[in-house]
Amino acid sequence: MRGLRAIEDADLIVCSKRAQEKFASYLKGKDIFDTSRFLSSRKDYIDLTEKELKICRKEFRKLRNEIAKAVRQAIKKGKTVAILQGADPFIYGGGGRACERYADLNPVVIPGLSSFNAANAALAKNVTRSKPTNSVILTTGESPESYTHKIIEDLAVHKATMVIYMPKDLKDIVARLSTHYPPQAPIAIVCYAGYKEKERVIKGTLENILDKIGDEKKLRPYLVYVGDFLAHRYFKGKQ
Repeated sequence: MRGLRAIEDADLIVCSKRAQEKFASYLKGKDIFDTSRFLSSRKDYIDLTEKELKICRKEFRKLRNEIAKAVRQAIKKGKTVAILQGADPFIYGGGGRACERYADLNPVVIPGLSSFNAANAALAKNVTRSKPTNSVILTTGESPESYTHKIIEDLAVHKATMVIYMPKDLKDIVARLSTHYPPQAPIAIVCYAGYKEKERVIKGTLENILDKIGDEKKLRPYLVYVGDFLAHRYFKGKQ
């Protein structure tokens, strides 16, 4: 509720078109800075060549500067600004960057439901119930050429619950996980976590998950979960 009240009280809202649609009734009459151009560019970034990526990064900086200019101009005029960010802004997002950039303005962070916790709810499982560690590893899956894919292989040694954000090449991720997790290790993919109409959960094992997903690009945005917590049951037999 605090988040909705902040939206209602703000004069300038910095957000994407998706957020504008989701909170349309709260945004009537508000001054909107649309970040969709930035977000759409970033969405395609995982498929860019190195040359295209350099151009895209330049565009990112330009757009961030445009946002900062609009925010500071509004604050200078005595207005209240709300920057809306979805998913997990303080895990793999821009929350920390925004707070640092506007530190002199004393920003207030109002947390909402993260995609990680929304995905946990979609699975209806306690993600820490993974033997023997009872731990969760959060990591990311960028291009197969990047160091993150090698790290995923190293982390798999611990056989803890692993949550991988937006991997580019799921086939490569599965191969690296399979170096330490057994073929029958449970794996789940949660797409559009927290979106009532779009949320989807696909379950399988490392051995068969690739046969179940179809076109990987149609799953995005998604999180990948692997670990025996997915098969854990608190109660055996009839209750």
